[in-house]
Amino acid sequence: MGKIRDKKEQSKASKFIHRIYHYVQNQGNVEAKILSLRIAAIYIVIGGAWILFSDRVLSVMIKDTHAFMVIQTYKGWLYVFVTGILLYYVVKKQTRVIFETQQKLVESHRKAELANEKLKAAQEKLEEQLKVLTQNQMELKKTEERYRLAIEGANDAIWDWDIQREDTFMFSRTKEMLGYEEDELENRSKAWNSLIHPDDFDRVVEELYRHLEGKTPYYQTEHRVRTKSGEYKWILARGKAIRDSDGKPIRMAGSHTDITERKEKEEKIYELAYYDSLTRLPNRTMFDKMLEQAIHEAYQTNRKVIILMIDLDDFKTVNNTLGPDYGDMVLKNTSVMLSDIIHTKGTVARTGGDEFGIIIYDNGDKYDIEKITSELKEAFQVSWHIGDYEFYITASIGITVFPDDGQDKETLLKHASTAMYEAKKVGKNTFCFYTKEMNDKLIATVKLENELRHALENNQLAIYYQPQIDLKTGQVVGVEALLRWIHPEKGILSPDQFVWIAEYTGLIVPIGEWVMEMVSNQYNLWKKIYQWDLNMSVNLSMKQLQHYDFIDKIHNIINKTHMNCKKLKFEITESIVMEDANTTIAKLRQLKKMGIKIALDDFGTGYSSLNYLRELPIDVLKIDKSFVHDMIENFHKRAIVELIIDLAHKMNMTVIAEGVESSEQISYLSQYRCDMAQGYFVSQPLSKEEFELFMNMNGGYCRM
Repeated sequence: MGKIRDKKEQSKASKFIHRIYHYVQNQGNVEAKILSLRIAAIYIVIGGAWILFSDRVLSVMIKDTHAFMVIQTYKGWLYVFVTGILLYYVVKKQTRVIFETQQKLVESHRKAELANEKLKAAQEKLEEQLKVLTQNQMELKKTEERYRLAIEGANDAIWDWDIQREDTFMFSRTKEMLGYEEDELENRSKAWNSLIHPDDFDRVVEELYRHLEGKTPYYQTEHRVRTKSGEYKWILARGKAIRDSDGKPIRMAGSHTDITERKEKEEKIYELAYYDSLTRLPNRTMFDKMLEQAIHEAYQTNRKVIILMIDLDDFKTVNNTLGPDYGDMVLKNTSVMLSDIIHTKGTVARTGGDEFGIIIYDNGDKYDIEKITSELKEAFQVSWHIGDYEFYITASIGITVFPDDGQDKETLLKHASTAMYEAKKVGKNTFCFYTKEMNDKLIATVKLENELRHALENNQLAIYYQPQIDLKTGQVVGVEALLRWIHPEKGILSPDQFVWIAEYTGLIVPIGEWVMEMVSNQYNLWKKIYQWDLNMSVNLSMKQLQHYDFIDKIHNIINKTHMNCKKLKFEITESIVMEDANTTIAKLRQLKKMGIKIALDDFGTGYSSLNYLRELPIDVLKIDKSFVHDMIENFHKRAIVELIIDLAHKMNMTVIAEGVESSEQISYLSQYRCDMAQGYFVSQPLSKEEFELFMNMNGGYCRM
């Protein structure tokens, strides 16, 4: 609008100049006309007066007509000459006046044109400046609008601090963030400082003054601020100071961001990363960090640190018999019990499934350590009451000491675990201090493990067969296949010397497949050569049953060897059943569908078998040799043997007695209708060549 107005003003000025020009020009034309009329009038008046008066005067003075005519002629030429001269001077004067007037008019017109050009140039410059100013105003308005939208739309609240006047201006967003109305919180730094959490105040002030002193490029802290409701919110405060020419801070501005939700998520992530969700104790990761810190501090102060590794004995039995919910309650109760005992002496952590770790900050006196471990051991001696159940849970404890048993975390934890497993080996429910002998034993075990890995490929494994006889006829009706390791240095090793290593390392799976294939081929060979239709019993471990493709492997071996499934029997122990009852039962039923028989070995040595006896697809019960050994002298054991035989028959199961070593035992078992027997009285385990010799010499019978 301003630009249009300026153009209109410029147009008016130009028109005004032209009007003056035309006015002057027109005025000159009028003056010329008046001059012409004036000259004509003068000429007429003078001429008329001259003719009128000169003729009268001449007529009075001259009477001669001819002279009168001549003089009158001269008079006429004189009139013409005089009037011509007069007209010349008059016209010349008036013409000069008109010319000068026109010259002035032209000069004025030229000056007016120049002024108009300058005015036009000035107008264009003003227009350009107006255009730039208008554009700047629009950009400023747009920037202000963006800034306003950014402030309103952002999560940040802006603040401004006049350092010299001690005035702090907080935008309404900050107050709104904390639940205050605009007039409820004073715009003073003192009012804001009063809201900062006491535990964070010193840190906030320190960071602020570090920035004001020029030690940091900007100010930034995360701290808690009290809301109107009395709760605390986490905020991220950021800012930067403006300084004068001397570098002194005079003003500071920044923002507040509500990071409460982020902090809560970080805390949850931290808890998930470093704390056990079930027991709320530190987890293995946190335990490792705490142990490293404890070692560092002990090194600085020349003190000792005691590490205890605790593993609950037979915890899986609780999980499998009562269910995982009861197992979780046991773990919770254990964590509370351990925390109460250790209390301020150290730190308790859950480092694994049923494993706990303890760090004790002590002087390393052995008596004090044993006192604590004895207190822990005694705490496990009481009965546990969970729901409607009462049971006992014991623990095996391994102990190691920094710096006596190791200088770093890894070594100490390894030695503590070694001591804990040693406690389990010596009977559980006890504690063991780490010793160098344990480590030597461990090294020997590792060496044996490496040798076992090569035993299969080097044909060092062999199968021995122990005969099983029918107690009614004395005939050998089956054999139990027993694994042997023909060690190049140590001689023949029995399963109890190396099978646990095979199970621990997982080597039991390929070894078990090899045993199964060898037994199947041996059955076919004996049947083909000697027509012996023997039952072939093979022992299974939990590792084999738990393997994901165990059933498929059995199928493949049977199809490959054409083994008669009805003559194949798998023996399992109570501990296998207790390890994972649901998985065990499901897979045993699959084996039963294939025609394979299932025998429960070592029956009577546990306390949970009766709970599963109805569910397990069992064909054979094997009475443990611990009952058979002194059943003749021990009435109670004899009663147990009779009870097992009676129970098995009532459940349509076959009974085999293990560890038979005398004819009296054979007679007694036969009297109480035990179906089968095996043991040294019949024969010790034999190589295949020895077994063939045994069968051929005795005609397949045993003298009873």
